[in-house]
Amino acid sequence: MVVEAYDLLMGDTTLDFVKGEHVVIYGGGETGCEAAEFVAATGATVTLVSRSRADQLARSAEAVYRINLIGRLNHHARITVLERHHVTAVGEGMVEVSGESRAPYSIAASRLLLAQGRDSDDDLLAPLLRAGIACHVIGDSRKGGRIGDAVRDGYEAMRAIVARYGTVQPALC
Repeated sequence: MVVEAYDLLMGDTTLDFVKGEHVVIYGGGETGCEAAEFVAATGATVTLVSRSRADQLARSAEAVYRINLIGRLNHHARITVLERHHVTAVGEGMVEVSGESRAPYSIAASRLLLAQGRDSDDDLLAPLLRAGIACHVIGDSRKGGRIGDAVRDGYEAMRAIVARYGTVQPALC
């Protein structure tokens, strides 16, 4: 019943949604908002549960994209946003949520998609350093974030390599 929203959006997990099925998505960041739009496009009904206020949905997204994304979510008939809520329990066919001023209550749902962020993963770093291989840790290996952050990290890594070696040789790339 519980699936990572990121895995669904990246195609690492495939799910068949049925028209009218109810899906809860926990996380109001860019991934959660995109997953809500993706799932609603299949005909499923979506409840997007966000710990933040509604005006803070997808707050890390680029401004122009964010404005359009939020506009589409707000006008989508199959998407409901529960702001300032938390998922407190998951059971067969239900997700329990609680709000700031409301006792926990159950929402009937066939699935819960988690969109609470990604963990960084630098497991490969230590073996490379032990082998004497110089490394620049970028993107989600350094810190979970947006693609723009990873591109900037890559740019800064290349600048550091050029500063050290004076030029970039194909063998170093």
